[in-house]
Amino acid sequence: MVAFAAMPGQIAYDGAEQNSPFTSALIEHLATPQLEIGTAFKRVIRAVRDKTGGRQSPQIVSNLSAELYLGDESDGAGPPVAQAPGAEAGNDQLALARIARPTKPEASDPALKQPGPGAQDDARAAAAFAAAERLDSERGWKLFLEKYPAGGLAERARARLESVGTRYSPQQQELMLALKQEQREAVQARLSERGFDPGPPDGDLGSRTRRELAKFQSGAGLSGTGYVDAATLERLGLPAVRVAATGEIGPASALPPSGRLARRYAATDIELLETDPRVLTSVRCLDGDEIIYGEFQGHLYVAVRAEGDADWNRAEATATRCGTYLAAIASKAENDFVYDLFGADRRYFSSGTTSDGTWVAGPWLGLRQAPGSVEPRAGWGWMNGEPLVFTNWGIGLPDEWDNAGQNYICFFRWSDDPKLDVSTVRADDWDDTHAGDTLNGFILEFE
Repeated sequence: MVAFAAMPGQIAYDGAEQNSPFTSALIEHLATPQLEIGTAFKRVIRAVRDKTGGRQSPQIVSNLSAELYLGDESDGAGPPVAQAPGAEAGNDQLALARIARPTKPEASDPALKQPGPGAQDDARAAAAFAAAERLDSERGWKLFLEKYPAGGLAERARARLESVGTRYSPQQQELMLALKQEQREAVQARLSERGFDPGPPDGDLGSRTRRELAKFQSGAGLSGTGYVDAATLERLGLPAVRVAATGEIGPASALPPSGRLARRYAATDIELLETDPRVLTSVRCLDGDEIIYGEFQGHLYVAVRAEGDADWNRAEATATRCGTYLAAIASKAENDFVYDLFGADRRYFSSGTTSDGTWVAGPWLGLRQAPGSVEPRAGWGWMNGEPLVFTNWGIGLPDEWDNAGQNYICFFRWSDDPKLDVSTVRADDWDDTHAGDTLNGFILEFE
């Protein structure tokens, strides 16, 4: 049994008394003579909810198969607990120690015999399950099931795994499909064939196409969101598209990425679930940063989110501190994988409009131009020394725009439409930009 003071995402309050609400409830109920531990924790949960106005609710993860009693009918049973010199009587740990004194089990009760060798495994499984709950991702649940494929917790994990894909917004679900130009054009063509007016099949899923798509969806018994999802493709008679969240793009890992939205990770949770030491290394190094990570062709890629605060120097310094480099891309498949790793989280992008059109910029990559090179195309090379065998420059790029010393690159997309809806633009081209530009992220690569 593992008890947490609060549910994932909640605050565990200290309270205004000597002990926190959680500790106070434990002291009050776990010391009750001859009270079964499951009942005691139900009372603890209720007490904490009442004390915090419902803002904090403890979480209990248990694999116990027998009743267990902590208290003894007589007061003062077991040895007294010594107080360390200078310790305050209200210390939470001391307070808990006073109720955790040993009790004398009945020899005839098999449920209270000395724990067998499986008890530690049960405790580890419960701790790993709690970690998977905090991660609450497809990868987290699959990692748990790889380690603990049988038992009651495994059944609960499978149920949670099945529900992961339903937690994304319509916009995110479309982004996760990673639709290519020809697939977007096919959606528009099928709408036209069915009497709708999405405009020309140019692959631009703008407001006109989305309005007609929503009409089609509503008429087909689907939710009229105006965004493409797997069910919409099926009703249009188009081939199914592999969702990026499954981690099945190209020769990627059998495991999916960490998630579709960047978040902070606790090293303690990663230690309980992940089997790749590079993941733990990156999480420890990037402590406090929001990230998404995934594997491709044996390399680990980490998309670090920086909220408009990442110039090239910060990105390069972070890579050096973590013992690695900014991503070097050698093929279209690798470019697609890296982009799709973070593409569903629009917080990685910045955008703007001019009278001529709309631009969308994504995270930094590790390509840079040697000083003194002939502009704009000479002298480009990856910071880790890999040869430049693949490029994905946008139309008319690189351009050394305004002679501004644009010697580094980021993901980018330009459109001549100044009214473009940037929320689902696939900005997987490259653009040369200045080292001092502040972007919303950068990509690290670990060998």
